[in-house]
Amino acid sequence: MAEMDKADAGQVKLDPDEEEALANASVDDIMALADILNTNPQDFVMEAYADPLQYFEPDPPNETNPKEVLEKLKSNDRDCKDVNLNNLGGISEQEFCDIFNTLRNNDNITKFSACNVDLSDFAVQTLCAALDQNSSLKSLSIENNRVSPDALADLFESAASPNNGLLE
Repeated sequence: MAEMDKADAGQVKLDPDEEEALANASVDDIMALADILNTNPQDFVMEAYADPLQYFEPDPPNETNPKEVLEKLKSNDRDCKDVNLNNLGGISEQEFCDIFNTLRNNDNITKFSACNVDLSDFAVQTLCAALDQNSSLKSLSIENNRVSPDALADLFESAASPNNGLLE
């Protein structure tokens, strides 16, 4: 019984009479009801029969320290295969350039992600130069940044180069 209450907690309960009325309602009845409620009939029907929204916990904040990442990449740390700088604020353009420059001589990293971190065109140009010298990086993700179309075109050109190992 407690499980059933838990499952029904997010759903709107109608009286049996209301359920029967809606089940037996014609299109004209639903249109009239939508008109009374001052809403679009299609929206009304969609909302009446929609599944309740589910709540998902937000992702925990990214606790990665960019300075530690830089040191690990500089030392070509064997355990530093996946770098995730997503959603980190306050990383300077110089720090990104330093990180990207270390990729030139790093043969352990396979995945690098820097989404939503305000990457600049200059930093992306540094990344492009590094990609030409790195064959171990297989996956690169830099979505949701302030990158111009020209810088993106250069990045695509670098990614298409046979000198790197990018797959995605």
